[in-house]
Order: sequence, then structure tokens, then C-alpha cells
Amino acid sequence: MKLTQNQFFGEDNTKPISFTPGAIFIAVDTYRIYIYNKFKKPIDVTGDFETTGITPSQSSSILNNTDKISYTDSEAVAINTSKIGITPQQINQIVSNSSKISYTDSAAVAVNTSKIGYTEALVSANTNVSENTSKVGVTAQQSNAILSNTAKSGITSSQANAITNNTAKTGITTQQASNIVSNTAKVSYTDSAEVSANSSKVGITTQQSADITLNNSKTGITSAQTNSIIANEAKVSYTEAAVSANTDVVANTAKVGYTEALVSANSDVVTNTSKAGYTEALVSANASVYANTIKNTYPSADATKLSGIEVGADVNTVNSSVTGEPTGSDVISNIVSLTQAEYDAGTKIATTFYIIN
Repeated sequence: MKLTQNQFFGEDNTKPISFTPGAIFIAVDTYRIYIYNKFKKPIDVTGDFETTGITPSQSSSILNNTDKISYTDSEAVAINTSKIGITPQQINQIVSNSSKISYTDSAAVAVNTSKIGYTEALVSANTNVSENTSKVGVTAQQSNAILSNTAKSGITSSQANAITNNTAKTGITTQQASNIVSNTAKVSYTDSAEVSANSSKVGITTQQSADITLNNSKTGITSAQTNSIIANEAKVSYTEAAVSANTDVVANTAKVGYTEALVSANSDVVTNTSKAGYTEALVSANASVYANTIKNTYPSADATKLSGIEVGADVNTVNSSVTGEPTGSDVISNIVSLTQAEYDAGTKIATTFYIIN
């Protein structure tokens, strides 16, 4: 659209929905004329001023250019084949321009398609603003409700009393406080590091606690100790301390297994003077050796013990001795691993050590 002292023209559907009061928009496709009122709304005034063509007086005025209307867009006027003009009344309104609206930001106005704007005077003169019919803000009733806190936003008197009396007893009771002071359960421990590291929080059941309490001389070992026993990693059969504490060792203090004098004084040795253990001839002549046709290299009792061992079986023994242990210690002949449910359901053997996993 073109700007000529607040006069605009263009197609009807391009007219602004809100614009400067007093501005004129001429629709070149529908031949409608719109004047913007004080509320910035377009008013169709075509019916009030519509005429067919122009009068002789208007023609003369145009020829003489009596009203001295000037413009700078002659090319646009030249191609204005529709020849839409304005009435004398419109001319007078343009000349008098009673609203005296002017501005310097035509470019901003041109792109202001939604035509939203207002002035302080327009706002003050707006009846809806004066009446505030939509009640944006709060009403007198709402103001009074806020002052008297009718809705009780916050807490009620009952809630305040409950907080004072601590009706729900959130926290601990007097009895709990007393128990803490007297430490009735006497729970204590010295392995805080292990407790802190116990991320899986594995505890024990009442049944497990009872079993631990009863633990009839069943000294327990850890899973690591069990694995070490099975693998016998250290392969240590004794320690210096264990040997020193052994009564048989103590009774044999400083006794060298034999001396030359002891051997010479031994009657069995004496009777066997300078006898080599055996010769090939002696062995061949020995009836027992000769009769040993099945070539047993170990006694029958040992053979009986070995008969129950599978071929290729691993050695998996439990070395258990009460020697040097506290009075009442028992020998463990077997170690097994099982779940708590399996342990609870099974029949226990006194000489078996059970590992609960």
C-alpha cells in the first residue's frame, strides 16, 4: 500500500485491522472507503459518500487543481485505470486532518501487519479500561478474602495445634528416647569398617542368630578359609609355635634321633653287624619274596581303604585336630556348603561344618 498523508490504498483484504485514527484506506478492488475511528478500527464509509463518477464541479476542480492536492507517485496515478477518487467531504477531512496524527516511522508502520498499538490517551479514553469489565487483577471481594485469609492458605488452627502437640509423633516416643539412653538392646560392635564396607547389607535371620548362639563347639571359618583348606594353598603342616607347644616334642627336648654310641649299643643293631640290608641272592632265596606273585606293594588294610576312592579323584581332606585347642573342642570330619533354606530343612551332623552361602 502507498502512504500519502495518512491515505492508503490497496486491495480490500490488505487493509490494516487497526491503525492511526483519522487514516483513510481505499480498496481498489471493491471500491470501498474506510476511515479509522478513535479506537483505531476501520469504518466503511462508502455508503455515506458514494457517488457515480464525478460532478461537473469536481471535474473543474480537478482541472484547475483548486484544492492543490499534490503527490509524488504520478506513475501510480497514471496506471490507476480504476480511477477511484474521493468525495469533497473526504477531501475536506484530509485537509483539516483534525486528528493531526503524524509520525516518522513509516517503514515500521508498513510492516506492522497486525496493527497493534495504543497511546496513553487512547487507553484512558477506552470505556472497557475504565470499567475494567474483565476484572484483570483482583476484585474488592478477593481483596477482602486475601485480608481475612478466607481460604486458609497455609495451615489451619487444627494443624497448628497438631504441630504443637506433635499428634502424629513424627520422630521418636518417650519410650524410644529412654531405650536409646539406657541402650536396652545393648547393640555394639567393633568392626565399623566392615559394616561400612557391607554395601550389600546382608544380615542374618532369627533362626541364623539362634544357630550361631547354639553353635555347639562348631568353630566357623570364612569362605576364603574354606577355599584355602580345599586348595591347601599354604601347604603348611606345622608352625614353629605349634611344634614348641606340642607336649610330645617338649618331652623329647634336645634328643637327637640317634648317635653313633646309641646305635652301637642297640642290641638289634649289634646282632646285625656289618650285614648289608639284602643281596640279590638273599632276596631270591627268601620264600616270602618268592611267593609274592601278586606283587602287592602295600598292606591289605590299606588296599581296603583305597577301594572306595574313584580313579582320578582329587585329594580333598580336612585336617582337624584338637591337640593344643581349648577344652571341649571337637574334631570336624566334614565341610559342606549350602543355602540357608537347605540348612534349615536338613538334618545336622555334629562333626560337619556347614557354610551358609
